[in-house]
Amino acid sequence: MEAGGLLVAFALQKIPKLHPQKSPLAKTKPIDEHPYMTPLQQFAKRIVENTRFQNFIIFIIVLAGISIGLDTYEHIHKQFSHQLELANHIILAIFVIEIVLKLLAEGNQPWRYFYDGWNVFDFIIVAVAFLPIDANFVAVIRMLRLLRILRLINAIPQLRMIIGALLKSIPSMVYIFMLLILHFYVFGTLATILFSSNDPKHFGNLHTSFVTLFRIVTLEGWSEVLYINMYGCDKIPYEPKDMFPCTHPHPQPVVAVAFFITFIVTGSMIVLNLFIGVVLGGIEDIKLEVAAEEKSKQRAEQVKNNLPIELTVEEYLSLLQTQIQTLNDKLDWLVSHNPPNSASPPQGTNIPKQPTKQSGGSKKK
Repeated sequence: MEAGGLLVAFALQKIPKLHPQKSPLAKTKPIDEHPYMTPLQQFAKRIVENTRFQNFIIFIIVLAGISIGLDTYEHIHKQFSHQLELANHIILAIFVIEIVLKLLAEGNQPWRYFYDGWNVFDFIIVAVAFLPIDANFVAVIRMLRLLRILRLINAIPQLRMIIGALLKSIPSMVYIFMLLILHFYVFGTLATILFSSNDPKHFGNLHTSFVTLFRIVTLEGWSEVLYINMYGCDKIPYEPKDMFPCTHPHPQPVVAVAFFITFIVTGSMIVLNLFIGVVLGGIEDIKLEVAAEEKSKQRAEQVKNNLPIELTVEEYLSLLQTQIQTLNDKLDWLVSHNPPNSASPPQGTNIPKQPTKQSGGSKKK
């Protein structure tokens, strides 16, 4: 009971009081962010959060990509195989050390490292290097090493933002893809009906029409297909003639022009641009989220340094929730590291003393 009273008093002391005019968190005493960490864990956290260390990891990832590229040249592989293998082991060791430091930086809860999906991605890429793969499978080993380049996505925030935007846009892309399939099916069926006799090479059946329309929607050689159906296969011959003989030339200048222009405008310039619009919208959403996160961190730093700031109710509640979470971590640490009968608050914490009961003989009359 005495330990519980100490913890409650410590918690009440750390919760800021509301002020009717000033910012509620402007003058609160900053909470030490990592009081429950060992010196080694605090040292690891400072290293992981250091910008120079992050830039060093980016450099190592780029270096790993260059070494993999050099290894694809046969003469370089034969002449510098030992040097490249040594570089691979050094790079792998650096990646392992990075993961260990990040695990230590999570304090007494290293499993929090795996709460971030990008950290799980990095861990899998590094762990793959320790799979027992026979040395005869050189191509497999090279492909697995190639995955290390993908760590740049996590190392560079801008790349991570773009990938996040793509993942966030997937639900909308599914519906656009369904619209595109419907668009191809309608025009593919129509093209097979109109042009199969004149142009069996490009529109002989439905699946061949699908392939041709995909070529047209990418604007690759679409004019050649247009001219064949405008002037007839006998006037615009194509190869190979033995496989696709022109037995029923049937030029359709008006129909062919109307069909191709309609398909290109609706397919290439509208439907495909919808994909770009959805991705750009996802990027804007991610930018807003990042800006809100940066603003929240800036507010937290101002609160930590006792700088006067003005907060909205939502911002105050968010910061208060962060402080409560940090406080809960402290309380968990106190409970786990102090026996119930000898719990002591962190150094520098003023705990109000409990009034002691006086003996019956010493009570004031």
